[in-house]
Amino acid sequence: MIAKAAFDLWKAGRLEEAAAGYREALAAMPADDLSRSEAHSELAAVLQSLGDDAGALYHLEAAVDGARRIAGSDAPLAVVVTRYFLADYLRRQGRSEDALAAIAPSLDVGAEKAWLLYVVEAEALLALGRREYAAVAAERALALAPSDDKRTELAARFAAAGLT
Repeated sequence: MIAKAAFDLWKAGRLEEAAAGYREALAAMPADDLSRSEAHSELAAVLQSLGDDAGALYHLEAAVDGARRIAGSDAPLAVVVTRYFLADYLRRQGRSEDALAAIAPSLDVGAEKAWLLYVVEAEALLALGRREYAAVAAERALALAPSDDKRTELAARFAAAGLT
């Protein structure tokens, strides 16, 4: 089964079949296939919906590893996006310190679209009770947001969290 068919099953709510399809697709993909990281990310989302937290985390980490291996660094957008999803998942699981560690490599190298990482950084810091640092991360996210619409959306998100 190809990843597209698994995606269609996921969207149709046929989660068990989608998970099996993604596993089959990943088993058939070469290690250097550019779509492998995306398949890991999508399988992670399916597993989250199924309540398989360990499986979701495994595939989110595999998505980051694959994106980084293909990109050759932590700065490109593909790596930033996979790190964002991993960190956001960790934060929602109550693992905010781990979330911060997940985004650090990309922030350390001046990542593309770093505003995404600052969003999750702000939320993780807030969850850890580090409000002052969270506010700084939120300001960075707002300053780097790609559009006025995105800034408005983020400002509302941060306000709802008590940051602005």
